[in-house]
Amino acid sequence: MKHALKIKYLAFVLVFALLCTSLLLGGCSRYANYVGTYQSTFVDSQNDDENISFKLAINRDKTFVLTRYIDDSTKEFSGYYKSYTESGQEQLLFIVEEGYEWNTSHPNAWKPYFTICRLDDGTLMATAGTTSSSSSVVTAFGSGAISRITLILFTKE
Repeated sequence: MKHALKIKYLAFVLVFALLCTSLLLGGCSRYANYVGTYQSTFVDSQNDDENISFKLAINRDKTFVLTRYIDDSTKEFSGYYKSYTESGQEQLLFIVEEGYEWNTSHPNAWKPYFTICRLDDGTLMATAGTTSSSSSVVTAFGSGAISRITLILFTKE
């Protein structure tokens, strides 16, 4: 009888340990679905040569680096992100802290932001925050020669 009781006790401890481990790991990897490096597959505003592309690195420490490539120029933006979940659907809000300058007269007039959600096929859809004045419209992703960039689709590298 003692041996059967020990086996039941050991089984209970193992099940409890597995449950605790899965709960702890699940909490630690909340952003694990998004962490990684992504390459743009679609940008909604192009130059005539369609040579605009983006690379997005999402880090586990809730930081990111967004790199924009247009012609031979490269621009890098970095900052932090937060999450929002409604009805089981998670969305990330990215806020640029470095690399962006509004203009030389007002360099800190606007902190760009963009949001990301996952589409059904696993693609990430990024939509840009936008600000406007009486003379211009600016988005977090900038613009091509034709129009402002407001939507980018990313796939994981």
